[in-house]
Amino acid sequence: MLFFTVIVNKFSLIINWKLYIYIKSKKISVQPFDFSYNHLTKKELQEKITKLKEYFIVSNFNEQLAIIAIQSFLTSTNIKRTEYEGNLLLKSQYKQKIGTIKKSYSYEGIYNLEEAKALKEKFIDYRITRLKYRYEKIDAKYQLHLLKINNVYQKEKEEFNTKRNEIQKEYQVRISELNQKIKNKDISKQAYKNKLVEYKIYRKEAINEAKLKSKIQSNKEILRSSFWRELSEYKVNLKVYESKINEAQKTIPIETSKNLRYFASMLNFIFPGLSELIFFKQFTKGILMSIVSIISIVGIIPFSFGAYWDEMGGIPGFSDLGAGIHNNALGILPDARVYLFGGVISVILMVFVLIYHSVSSLGAYRVAKFLEYGSRPNKWTHTKRWLNSSGFPWMISLVGWMLMIFIVATPVITSILVSFTNYGFEHYAPAQTVEWVGLKQWGKWWTLRENRLFESLQSVILWSIIWTILSTLFPISLGILIAILTNNQRIRFKKIFRLIYILPWAIPAFVTLSFIRSMFIGGDEGLINKILLTIGLVKESRNWLQEIGTARVLVIVVQTWIAYAWIFMLVTGNLQSIPKDIYEAGSVDGAKGRQLFWYLTLPSLLLSIAPMLIGQFVGAFNNFTTISIFTGGGPAFPNPTIFGEGSTDIIISWVFKITTGGIQFPGNQAFAAALTTLAASFSIAVSARGFIKTMSRRD
Repeated sequence: MLFFTVIVNKFSLIINWKLYIYIKSKKISVQPFDFSYNHLTKKELQEKITKLKEYFIVSNFNEQLAIIAIQSFLTSTNIKRTEYEGNLLLKSQYKQKIGTIKKSYSYEGIYNLEEAKALKEKFIDYRITRLKYRYEKIDAKYQLHLLKINNVYQKEKEEFNTKRNEIQKEYQVRISELNQKIKNKDISKQAYKNKLVEYKIYRKEAINEAKLKSKIQSNKEILRSSFWRELSEYKVNLKVYESKINEAQKTIPIETSKNLRYFASMLNFIFPGLSELIFFKQFTKGILMSIVSIISIVGIIPFSFGAYWDEMGGIPGFSDLGAGIHNNALGILPDARVYLFGGVISVILMVFVLIYHSVSSLGAYRVAKFLEYGSRPNKWTHTKRWLNSSGFPWMISLVGWMLMIFIVATPVITSILVSFTNYGFEHYAPAQTVEWVGLKQWGKWWTLRENRLFESLQSVILWSIIWTILSTLFPISLGILIAILTNNQRIRFKKIFRLIYILPWAIPAFVTLSFIRSMFIGGDEGLINKILLTIGLVKESRNWLQEIGTARVLVIVVQTWIAYAWIFMLVTGNLQSIPKDIYEAGSVDGAKGRQLFWYLTLPSLLLSIAPMLIGQFVGAFNNFTTISIFTGGGPAFPNPTIFGEGSTDIIISWVFKITTGGIQFPGNQAFAAALTTLAASFSIAVSARGFIKTMSRRD
């Protein structure tokens, strides 16, 4: 503590010495001081600092330059930077002494000498930069003060404002002329945009030129940009220092013990980060890895084995889903769903932990191996440079992958695992136990055949295929058609038409579905029935949604109305990105409008929007919302099975009926999970096939 106090006092003395020299260089009378400190005691040094603080105060000086200099030099920022520079010098001297001792018997001594040299040069560069910008700011503030006391400040400010207004007026005149030209169609839209950019650049440059000619604005600009210019120069100095250290690392070998690689690898597998701290001297990297390791060992691993949360058994509870401790008499009712979901999360977390420990172990092995060959471990600057360049995409992707695994993959895996249990009727958690039953649910296809399961499934799958194809094909065709028509050069008010055409997409789907459903309800209350009865097209009202044919047609029409707007927006954006040159080339070759569409427009569109169209197909296959709200899966077939399938039920809505009590049999929800897994496998297979073909065509 005593040593630290003495060092701080010496830094304060140095700051006051620099201030004293600057004021004296400006021909301002100052009281003479002795700034030597080598032979002073702590008390004498403190007394000298106190005298300097009492002297260098604003009230002791009449000259404005001295006042500005005192205010600039004695700021906390300047003091902290001076202390940092002093620490660099002390560290350099320490490395110099260590290197002088070690150089006769170790390469480490040579490296210490190079490091001492680099630190000293860094100290010099930092000090020069700090003082340069400190003097620059003092001079700029003093110049502004002189302009004010000489009554030039207000006059020059008015001249600058007048010049800026003239530039602005000239810019407005040019813009008005340009608007008149585009209105009279004397220039093209592209030329108009280019000229607009050109005039904006001219205005900006003219204002900057006026600032440079104005003493007030030029000095204000110096003060305004001083911090950023100083920071930029500090970064350059830091890079120079890092390059010298890197060069020393590459050229000077290092000694180490044999077989370090095995010990470092084992140590990093047990606790990642220790090898970096103990053997490699990579302190920043080691501290960060150690923090992650502590979180892993203290938090993640115990949590994965059931600690911190009594409702979840972790990996041990994953084996029996809490059935082993289930006791109705004692009121111990573990929820098998939580056990299952928590087990999946625990396994994933443990996989992450093992990957992290393994990668850390391999990294330590690699670094130790090169260390044995005489290569020095990389500094944090290498890691930082890697993170800012090639490592940046990996870090961003890692966050995305983590979110995808926990938000998307974890529920999917849990749903698949449910199909291997007996969860459902007679086994509802938490009141009843849930057990693993292997492939029993998958074998119920054969068991339930006597209950006409295959007949029910055949009806649902056939309509699911028809629904998926038509509810994908119609919106895509309509969206492409409208987008091409509104993109035609001969159509005016395109923005208004585009706004109108995207309204179905802007309105929430459930609002549209509920409204149209109310229009087609049976009886005299339905709006459609009222209209048709009034104009005499029908003699009696119809129950549109209770007739299989009309219900199926209407649900496809409604889905087309809801979905085409999204395709329209997607195609409109892609149409505007197609180069006009290919159309001009096609026209020169004699191609007509129809040929340009079939051989240029449509292939370019399909190539760019193919992934989105595949997503539209998968969305239609799993579109539970439209079916559920508009028809509820009905109307029923004339001879329905016990599984309750309706004429507009698709696989996902039919599975929902099975899980919500349409039919009760042991493990019905687990059986539904098996059906969902099969349906998902089909949609994933089709999507993967489509993406592969799309990528191959693009390549």
